[in-house]
Amino acid sequence: MNQMLLRKTTGTIILFLALASLNAQTNDRLIQIAGYISETDSVKAIPFATIRIVSTPFGCAADINGFFTIPARTGDTLRVSGIGFQERKVIIPDTLRSAHYLLYIELSTDTILLPETTVMPWPSREQFKEAFVNADVPDDDLERARKNLPEATLRAAARDIDMDGNMTFKQSVDDQIKRSYYAGQTTPLTIFDVGAWYRFIKAVRNGKLKNPDKNK
Repeated sequence: MNQMLLRKTTGTIILFLALASLNAQTNDRLIQIAGYISETDSVKAIPFATIRIVSTPFGCAADINGFFTIPARTGDTLRVSGIGFQERKVIIPDTLRSAHYLLYIELSTDTILLPETTVMPWPSREQFKEAFVNADVPDDDLERARKNLPEATLRAAARDIDMDGNMTFKQSVDDQIKRSYYAGQTTPLTIFDVGAWYRFIKAVRNGKLKNPDKNK
């Protein structure tokens, strides 16, 4: 930890001295910029966002909590970017009188649409056609679902039913991880969730989806 702090401090000092050298050739004043980067719709921090000074080779990265500090000159333009977010430019005012300047920067989510990819287990269309035509499809929907679902998946889905406090907490954490994983992307449709299909079929078999008013 001390070595990381030393390297970060050394890098900041070197950057400060380099900008001071450039500052001596201009009328702009050198100041210390400190800031916090978050999402537009919330105060949630954006970790490891990149901050670059336009038209210079200097820059830095925010820490895991979204905080950053960088020396710059008045009138400089900061280009702030992060994975899954739209890039934003911030101009340092040339009317500043203080040697320090605080920034609060918000970045909007950038949705990335990837081209459609179809994954097939057959190497050719001819083999797919033959397998499709000769497929032995059972008439019973439940039996067909059982063959399509691995036994381990069925056991995992069964554990999700009637969850206790620990399982509810785990599910909440898993949902948060999933939202972070698909940040900036289109979330897959839940219609392809095999666990959800299993719970639905089990609920139908147990009569939980019956309309209680129908028998009145």
